[in-house]
Amino acid sequence: MNVEPDTTNISDLPIMPTQQTSNDETMQNMPLSTGTIQQDSETIIEKELQEKRVRFSENMEEESSYHAPPMEKSYEWILSLEHKIILLATFAFFVFMDPKFKKYILNILVQIFGSFLRTETGLMSKLGMFVYALFYGLLLFVCVSFIDFTSFHLAF
Repeated sequence: MNVEPDTTNISDLPIMPTQQTSNDETMQNMPLSTGTIQQDSETIIEKELQEKRVRFSENMEEESSYHAPPMEKSYEWILSLEHKIILLATFAFFVFMDPKFKKYILNILVQIFGSFLRTETGLMSKLGMFVYALFYGLLLFVCVSFIDFTSFHLAF
């Protein structure tokens, strides 16, 4: 006795035609009725927006007396250009005083200018300190010359 399981071939299934519609097409085909439109009492009516309100006054001094007193100014601390440059110099000084960074820059300067920038023990000589300070000043000069500090708005 050979029993076959209940199976159906896919080609034997009925095909139900479906129409694919987009959201735009569905919105356009919806019936519109003006009877159910309600206006919110909180909204501004377009007529009121278009209404022009013009007053003519004979005496300008009377009109100026009706203005409210000026509000108190909120005092915000705004960094001037000098303060921004001082912040840059402070940050650069902090970085340039790091012993590892100083040794790294000194090794580069020794390769460029020679070994007289360093003492026999490997420390920076007086001339080396002077060249290092010139390098620091040159970096600050380049930053101040090429960077527009007026466009920086630091929020403190």
